[in-house]
Parts: sequence; C-alpha cells; structure tokens
Amino acid sequence: MKKKEVNHYDVLIAGAGFAGSLTALILQKTGLKVCLLEKGKHPRFAIGESSTPVADLILRKLSAKYDLPWLYDFSRYGSWQRSHPAIVCGIKRGFSFFKHYPGEDFTTDENHKNELLVAASSSDMESDTNWLRSDFDAFLVMKVKESGIDYFDLTEITEAKRNAKWQFEIRRL
Repeated sequence: MKKKEVNHYDVLIAGAGFAGSLTALILQKTGLKVCLLEKGKHPRFAIGESSTPVADLILRKLSAKYDLPWLYDFSRYGSWQRSHPAIVCGIKRGFSFFKHYPGEDFTTDENHKNELLVAASSSDMESDTNWLRSDFDAFLVMKVKESGIDYFDLTEITEAKRNAKWQFEIRRL
C-alpha cells in the first residue's frame, strides 16, 4: 500500500482560473502558505472575459499593494500589447447592459430605459481589453509556479473533513 503524503497549508484553493491563481499569488504575498489545485490542465478552454474601467483600476491597485508589477501591464490594451504581445487580447470599445428580470421577456421603450451603452475607452492604447482566458489563465499558472506556490493540475478533491483544522484528500488524475 502506498503511503499517503501529508502537506500542511494555510489555504487550499480549488481552481486555477483567473480568480484562483490571482488569489493564490496575493495570499502568498501576505505570508500564507498556499496550495492551488486544478482539476484540468492549462492551457484549457475558458470563455473570454473583458475588463472594465473599474476592473482596470483594481488590477493596478492589486499590482502595487501586493508587489505584482507584471499585473499592472494587463490593465490596459496598450501596456498589455507592449509587455505581453503573445498573450492574446483584443481592444474593447465599450459594453452594453440590458436590465431584465427572471422569467420575463426583455422590454424597453423609445427612451431605452432598460438599456445602457458605455463607451469604455478614449484611445486604443488606453482601451480596456477582451481577454483570451485560456492564454491569460495559463500565464497566471506560470506565475504561480514561478512564485513557488505548490500547484497540482489534473487533481481532484476526493474528501474534505473538518476537525480542529480542515483535512483534504486529493487524487491525481
């Protein structure tokens, strides 16, 4: 019988997408011992995302607060293209919002009261971005690995129990 390996972490994160990988990097910067698990393998299919002016500001603040200088470049199309042209992104010209209610057909009027169109950029270089998540997520996982965070792909959590502390059992696929 194979002996079980036991590791101790302050935080275990399940899922190495944008949120999981960035959270792992930030928590490590605060001094926590982090483990990041991914059921799949990167690069993997992921639906694209797009930034907003507020998201751009948040990325810049996170970059400064947690000493992640490379993250700043992803806050605008121009700096992204200068620093990481191989990570695919597109220019975001704006976005639309349509107010709707569950179970009801969308309705509006001649004043477009349930519609909002926002122009998101003043120039191409300052534009928000549409991200190819498979590229961006794979880049973040590379940063996780470079930082020394324990990362396991093709891994699933098979059991979780809590006594004084959480205990997880995992299986490598």
